[in-house]
Amino acid sequence: MTKEKNCTIEEHRHRFACWVASRAASVRGKSAFEVKEGVKIINECGFPKYADQLLEIKDFDLWHEELCKKVIKKRNAQIEECKKKDPSYNRQVSYGVAAKLINCYLKARFVCGGADEDKIKAIHPPIDSLLLESLVKNNKQFREFYKKELKSKAWSNFNKTDYTKVIGKIKSLLGQSEPLWKIEYHWQGFRD
Repeated sequence: MTKEKNCTIEEHRHRFACWVASRAASVRGKSAFEVKEGVKIINECGFPKYADQLLEIKDFDLWHEELCKKVIKKRNAQIEECKKKDPSYNRQVSYGVAAKLINCYLKARFVCGGADEDKIKAIHPPIDSLLLESLVKNNKQFREFYKKELKSKAWSNFNKTDYTKVIGKIKSLLGQSEPLWKIEYHWQGFRD
């Protein structure tokens, strides 16, 4: 049997989500990493491949936090390997970048991958400058929060506390009954 016949639609969705997440989360400068490095992190950290696995998560925010820690740990291990070849190599991953890798994977894999809406309600939206800028521009409550609490800090420099504050604010803006992905109405990446 050829390799092509062994590739299921689920495997194809997983591979696409890995690529999307790795491209989106790799920022210029000190946090940059190659797609193959992002894919390796995703596969080694055990990201969920099936929507039913999301239902098994009792506390999504705690699970997300633990996964961010795993991503950072795996990236640090990659950095140590790269330093063996190039001692100046040092592309650290912030909590914000780790969260974006996770969130973009989950978005591509499940939110846009056609998973049942009840299974994906808790998935965090990918936080980036386009979403933050639009929320600051179009929502007075968010603007005041962002300028006061985070002093307009870039998402790629977010630590755990910064990230948690932004997700908390998004939850309060949407209310308890709305899925978090709905805040992406404000994301401007697809518009002219």
